[in-house]
Amino acid sequence: ATTNILMPAIPARLYFPAFSQDQQAVGRRQFPLRAVNVPAFRLRAKLLGPNAAIYALRGYDSYFRPWPDDGDFGEFYQHLDYNLVPGRTVFDQELAGALQQDIATNVVLDWDQLLGGRKTGVVFVEAERGRESERSNPRLGTQSLIQLTDLGLAWKSAAGDLDAFVFSQSTGQPAAGAAVRLLDDENQVLRESLTDAGGLAHLKCPTNAQWVAAALGQDFHALKIADHEIPLYSFDLPRRWPG
Repeated sequence: ATTNILMPAIPARLYFPAFSQDQQAVGRRQFPLRAVNVPAFRLRAKLLGPNAAIYALRGYDSYFRPWPDDGDFGEFYQHLDYNLVPGRTVFDQELAGALQQDIATNVVLDWDQLLGGRKTGVVFVEAERGRESERSNPRLGTQSLIQLTDLGLAWKSAAGDLDAFVFSQSTGQPAAGAAVRLLDDENQVLRESLTDAGGLAHLKCPTNAQWVAAALGQDFHALKIADHEIPLYSFDLPRRWPG
């Protein structure tokens, strides 16, 4: 007896390694894309200004949906309208993806090519199935928001004050003259101070401060304060409980 087994192709997929990520501006300056059964894709990159970065970072809070609503139970991530993300498109080309069926292909994207030689920036990147493929297939893509930066940030807050240290990730040296800002979720600057020669800045910290950001020249780096807190028990320090 002979049995014929038909193995369907793996569903087409495009994946970036992260949805929102900080990446050092020095080093390999690369960002990978994995393509499965997508022979061509359109890649777009949009450079965001500091005034738009907080809104974009907040927007990624809604990227994950607990239940898919389009019938695809293999994907739980929503598509953000590229045209609604504020910024300036700096790259828009169709590139080759996976040329062999059912074999994942890693496409290495070069930041120097995407940004036209610019070293730092907040970049919204989108890869979508190529135009020719979309004529007979549903829309498919992946997106990521990357802060390409050389500015490192460390801070300590207590009793309504915040002390920030800004440094270069490539050299480890203090970043003098960097603007340190505390912002709320509406991108309003609540406090601002310049770092001294040692890379230090002292600010009063309002209770509605949600973000801490550093800016120096074209370089900008913003972090959500609550996402980077280190609890006291990590230092084996005694804690006093109320009551």
